[in-house]
Amino acid sequence: MSQGAQGPLALLTADSEHNLDVLRRGLRRAASFAFYVILAADAARAEVLRRLRAWSGSGGVPALRFFAEGAEGAEEVARFLAVADRTHPLAGAVIPDGVALVETDGGAVVASLNMARDVLGKLIRGPLVLVIAADRAAELSGMAPDLFDVRAATLEIASVPGDPAPTFALNSAETRDRPQARSQAELQAEAARLRAFADDQIPAGSLADAWIRLGHAFFDAAELGEARAAAEEARRLAEGVGYTSGVGDALALEAQVLEQTGPAEAWEQALRRALTLHREAGEPVWTAVDLWRLGRAVAFLGRPEEAEGLLREAIGLYEKLGDARGRAIALGDIADTLEYRGQLDESLRIRQEALPVYERLGDARSRAVTLSKIAGVLLARGKLDEALHLLEHEVLPAFERLGDVRGKLVCQTNMAIVHLERGAPGDREAAAELLRSAGRDAEHLRVPEAAMIRELRRNAGLDP
Repeated sequence: MSQGAQGPLALLTADSEHNLDVLRRGLRRAASFAFYVILAADAARAEVLRRLRAWSGSGGVPALRFFAEGAEGAEEVARFLAVADRTHPLAGAVIPDGVALVETDGGAVVASLNMARDVLGKLIRGPLVLVIAADRAAELSGMAPDLFDVRAATLEIASVPGDPAPTFALNSAETRDRPQARSQAELQAEAARLRAFADDQIPAGSLADAWIRLGHAFFDAAELGEARAAAEEARRLAEGVGYTSGVGDALALEAQVLEQTGPAEAWEQALRRALTLHREAGEPVWTAVDLWRLGRAVAFLGRPEEAEGLLREAIGLYEKLGDARGRAIALGDIADTLEYRGQLDESLRIRQEALPVYERLGDARSRAVTLSKIAGVLLARGKLDEALHLLEHEVLPAFERLGDVRGKLVCQTNMAIVHLERGAPGDREAAAELLRSAGRDAEHLRVPEAAMIRELRRNAGLDP
């Protein structure tokens, strides 16, 4: 899935929200090439990019290609103009850093864009959005007068005066980047700032989004009560203005809290309502995420066949969206349900199918987790030597390279279990050493595995 725009997010002025509505309608209507210039800087610019990424490929907006930022992005635009395949034009594109275009190579990329004005429609069949700070727009216009002549619109986006809201990205299928953790005092101060806005001072939809972002930050900080309160406030605001996808986002956050606190019935209900609303809003990305989350929940609640159906529906959407990682994750969850039902061969086949995807994506952690689960299937089938070889030579080194101490200790515990079950000469001693190492790390981290390791050592008679 697309990563969120980097930098501080912001509450936008009412005029800016109106301009973003104009832009979104324009993106939906763009049946041919249309050029939009967005004047925004700092926090407002980050919020514009976040909105564009959220809109991309859903609700009638075409899938947008986002060029990189800085000098790298300018060079990427130059390469695109030089070698673009006119037989396969982009559905739409975003140049997020217009300032870099002006400053790189003396504006050579801007000159190339200007000269390409008449052929841009063959390279991009839909909208091209360029974001630049307002104080540099005149400079860009002077360097590319022909391009500016064909603008569909120039729209200014500004944030509400005052401190910007923190960088809180809504999470998708475990793929969104998270900001650095903020202190409880900082989060409480942000909550107080949001509560201080009068109902008519900030558009309710924008304020709902800010509460959702703050709720995710509270959730990441394990402040579950505050996270749920933020979700409820966001839902109240979104419902008041008929902001359907915002209500769905708030319910999805509420479901994350309920997953940890219960009751299970409320958790499932929140997920189902979020799914319904995201479908109604025409949000395929979030619909896929909701299907995936609901499938996992239903599996946890002991209904594996229903879970498999939901997960397969999610996979279908991920395939349409071209989201290889989301598809691989959902496939892994189907493999879990098949393993639970005793269909070990099919479970193993699916996990092996997912491995090349993680390798192509360079996702070493997901690859290691998948290999660990493959080892579990091999263990269940009685292939102890194969399971141990995989854990020792593939999984453990991967977690060590990643510096993932918890992954390492879990792997060591699984290796110890294989040694104890195999019972060959030296296995008992190897298991004892693995459990000592894993136990030390688990006690240091204070993770739940610590109690399991102590119990395993007692049952095996390996206590000192």
